[in-house]
Amino acid sequence: MVALPQFVSDCARGMKFADALGPVSKKWKPGIGPHDERDVVRLVIDELKATWPDRYDRYVLEAAYPESSQSCDLCIGEPPAFEWAMEFRPFRMRGDNGQLPTGRDDVSNLLSPFAVQRSALTDCTKLAQSRLGEHKAIVIYAYEWDDLSSVEVIETFEFAASKRVQLGGRTQASFSGLMHPVHQHGTVYGWELVGLPS
Repeated sequence: MVALPQFVSDCARGMKFADALGPVSKKWKPGIGPHDERDVVRLVIDELKATWPDRYDRYVLEAAYPESSQSCDLCIGEPPAFEWAMEFRPFRMRGDNGQLPTGRDDVSNLLSPFAVQRSALTDCTKLAQSRLGEHKAIVIYAYEWDDLSSVEVIETFEFAASKRVQLGGRTQASFSGLMHPVHQHGTVYGWELVGLPS
């Protein structure tokens, strides 16, 4: 079984591998940066399987939760048990044009307490309560700018999540050199969900 620190490190490298293919989403500039979360996960895990087939030969994207009609972003291992069930969320405060979005931003995408908004925070509870996966993890891939660092938001997420679940220690790995003029470098963060509060 791949350990979470190894996965986070591989995922950061996978961001660069997938970006090097020059993927284009909608009318945006080439590069993985502007892609929707679902596409990013697919592009990255495809590259991980191609690079390290011994680690990532068995996975399912959008695996169904047994308790609901929702799906889990990525499950690694053999179904139905799976070694890992993982939910992903982006932190991407600037759009394709470099401007701050006028709609919902990625701070609420991580920190909203409302289940209907499906944030990283509510994903913690959903995953921890699920029978899906022997191990469970939250993964956040964050793009960085000098004036919009992810660190404070990540620390706020950890504080809020620890009120809902038993959160393992943070593991992280950086990526850089991406082709998009706005989304060029960042950090992949991961936490194992140990369980619900005692």
